[in-house]
Amino acid sequence: MFKLKYNFLALFQVMIGFLNFFLLMKVFGISDATDAYLIVSAIFGALLLLQMLTTEQFLFFYNDIKSKDKEDAHRFYHSALGVAAVTSVVMFIVSYFGTGFIVDIFVNNSDVKRTALIDSFFYIAVFELLVAPMQSLNQKLLNAEMYFSMPYILNIIPQFFVLLCMFYLYCFNIKEIEFLIYAKVVGAFFSFFISFIIVHKIDIKIKFRLQHKELKSFLKNSFSMRLGHNIHNFLFTPITTNLLTSLPSGYASYFYYAMKIATIINSIVVGPFTNVFQANFSKEWSNKHILNAKKLIFKYMKSVIPLIVVSSVIGYFLLPLVLNFLIYNSTNESVVMIQRLFAGLMIWQFIILVESGSVFILIVEKQSKMFIYTNLIFSMMYFGFANYFLDEFSIYGVIYSLIISQIVNFMIYTYYGQKTLQQRLKQYEA
Repeated sequence: MFKLKYNFLALFQVMIGFLNFFLLMKVFGISDATDAYLIVSAIFGALLLLQMLTTEQFLFFYNDIKSKDKEDAHRFYHSALGVAAVTSVVMFIVSYFGTGFIVDIFVNNSDVKRTALIDSFFYIAVFELLVAPMQSLNQKLLNAEMYFSMPYILNIIPQFFVLLCMFYLYCFNIKEIEFLIYAKVVGAFFSFFISFIIVHKIDIKIKFRLQHKELKSFLKNSFSMRLGHNIHNFLFTPITTNLLTSLPSGYASYFYYAMKIATIINSIVVGPFTNVFQANFSKEWSNKHILNAKKLIFKYMKSVIPLIVVSSVIGYFLLPLVLNFLIYNSTNESVVMIQRLFAGLMIWQFIILVESGSVFILIVEKQSKMFIYTNLIFSMMYFGFANYFLDEFSIYGVIYSLIISQIVNFMIYTYYGQKTLQQRLKQYEA
């Protein structure tokens, strides 16, 4: 199902991410500046999700078109690239000149000092929006063409630039955390140019068009699917950042440190399987091989579930030792808090993993309305429960709310995903 080299690339990517994470805690610890840096990273991640509204379904449309006409698939890529370029410029202008408004949406309970830091950091980070949609589109194209290793390499480049900057700050004991944002932006532009070189090397021409017979359907479906599927992710950020900034200084760092550790484990354990699974599943489904697609889901789950459970348990018990070594200004209270947050976040991610098979069925079936309704339910439940639990359980109320809301999502997705699968099995495998 996957080649070992993808695991090595994923491991290398995670190692760079871990080193960045290690040095972030070692150099900056827990502070207002660290809170601001991590919050800006979260805000920027949400904006990237919004920016990808126009390219979400590229892989599936490209595979469908390519199964009929390879050259037409390339023309479709040119049109999607034109749309991505327009999106990049528009989103950058809106975000740069609307920084104050955007920050107010995500952070309206923070103190003056943290808010000022967030504003200044965001003005730097926003330049990455100029290249992000086109970079993402090229990665989807490379996955569609079965060059699975290339997207890993492209993702590693910005992290490597940050790592070089981290070493510089660490060696010279410099406490200017905004240098990390500059490094990431420069790395993103470098990766952006490299992606076009790779696309050219695989004999696909680089053209910017805004016309294709499937373009209207692609944009409509991408917008509705991305909006629906990522209401979960997009609304999660402003709800969470507003909750965290209403708590004492340092709590945002606790949460995002725990989130980063959970993400690192998830990336190394699940990441290599997921990229290959999605590409193969999409191909089988597009070719009407529904039984093969079903088998891929079972094979994927059988591979990742035991690994994520074992990794989570090991990570939980090793975490206090690691955190006491890493965080220069750590306390016993902060270590215990991060450990407990990590445990809750891994439970939340486990639920997302288990539901992913059904979710992917609904994605390839372009069931955008299902994602809109289901994720609106999640967001409303998360917001309501979190605000109710916050006074009694402090930051742990955020975790309890995430788990409860995600369980509801899991039940909805599983029911409709399996129902759709059975319908397609009867239609194409009878």
